[in-house]
Amino acid sequence: MVKRTFQTLTLAACVAALIAPASAQQASIQMDAIGTASAALNAVAIEATVSSAGEYNYKHSVVISEDGEVQLRFDPSGGEAFNTFLTAFVVEMDASNDTPEVVTYNWTGGAHCCNAIIAATKTPSGWKTVDLGSFDGDRTPLFPQELNSD
Repeated sequence: MVKRTFQTLTLAACVAALIAPASAQQASIQMDAIGTASAALNAVAIEATVSSAGEYNYKHSVVISEDGEVQLRFDPSGGEAFNTFLTAFVVEMDASNDTPEVVTYNWTGGAHCCNAIIAATKTPSGWKTVDLGSFDGDRTPLFPQELNSD
């Protein structure tokens, strides 16, 4: 009976882990107006800025710093932001390097379109961005997410 109960509890824990959002360490910024905000996790800090270049013409900027030194600056909207929506996370998603990653997404506009997602990660040659593409759907703090805590 004890063995069977342990197996049942183990199976239940595995199923719960698969369907529950992961609780990876993270710090986040969610912009929906002109301004600047910052967040940090461990030695990695981000500063996100949304500024106006005219009506329906905005500039998005993300600056990544490590130990207080600027490592990377990029525009996650690709220079064409029609709105002020910008979300940025510092989140530990890749345990194979020594820093958390930075993930940004911004809504590109349209009734049924898109969140453009960019990840930044530290490589042996410095910080690099990776364009993960555009995905249909609402912006939400649970997207993207670490699913299996590895």
